Amino acid sequence: MTDRVLALFLLLALSASLSADDGVAPPLIAATDDAALKAAKAKIVLVRGKITRTGKSKATGVNFLNFGDGEFTVVTFGKSLKAFPDGEPADVYK
Repeated sequence: MTDRVLALFLLLALSASLSADDGVAPPLIAATDDAALKAAKAKIVLVRGKITRTGKSKATGVNFLNFGDGEFTVVTFGKSLKAFPDGEPADVYK
């Protein structure tokens, strides 16, 4: 269980955020703020909260990070895992 700020890529690739020319940091949203998270759909944001459970699919490589009591779940697809240099999110944020 970890209380960290995670860069989440909601329908966007990590490389897009790293190559952004505007230099503006993504907004920080609490994992418990449903309205703000819904409003940020398809945007790059930082989400802060307590990760209470992690998991991954052996068949597809999909990683899951569950915040709180299931308020918010990060899903990282197998093809995006190479964007995490420190390892798979389900292992790093355990």
